[in-house]
Amino acid sequence: MALQMIAASWCETGSAVVANCFRHAGFAVQCAETSDSAIEAYDGDADRDEDRLLDQDEEIAVAWADLQESDMPADVHISEFLQADSCLVVREEMTDADIIKSVQEDGVSSDDDDTIAQRDSALPPTSQVLDAFDIIRRCIGSQDDDEAMALLAACESRVVPSLGKKRKQAKLSDFRH
Repeated sequence: MALQMIAASWCETGSAVVANCFRHAGFAVQCAETSDSAIEAYDGDADRDEDRLLDQDEEIAVAWADLQESDMPADVHISEFLQADSCLVVREEMTDADIIKSVQEDGVSSDDDDTIAQRDSALPPTSQVLDAFDIIRRCIGSQDDDEAMALLAACESRVVPSLGKKRKQAKLSDFRH
């Protein structure tokens, strides 16, 4: 069941989410240090890039014009503005020791884990199991499916004896308050 859920969630995950996760994990190309030659090349191409960006989308052009009218410095190009946070650190670099320490501090067991384990380990009462077999038997009987009825009988013959083995006879003292 868990593997089916993982497979289903993987199929629903878009490529943009996967790329973002890899980038946050450090598998992306890091921003290169800016050199003088790169700055000079950028300054020469900046005007062309700005014109190209503004020609592509009228909405961007209007928004950029509004920004320039406000307190935007005159020497800032649109491409600089759009890429201002591209090299921003958005995650914490943790060492293996830090990860282990944080997991140990969180504590592995919680009350929720205990209640789930108790709920999973608690068997339903025998009467509920037998009632469930009766309901399924009625359903299969209404469909006249002999093969399904044979499978149900085989299942019932395996389950019912095990119900009696796990039961413990109650003592009279258990019923006193």
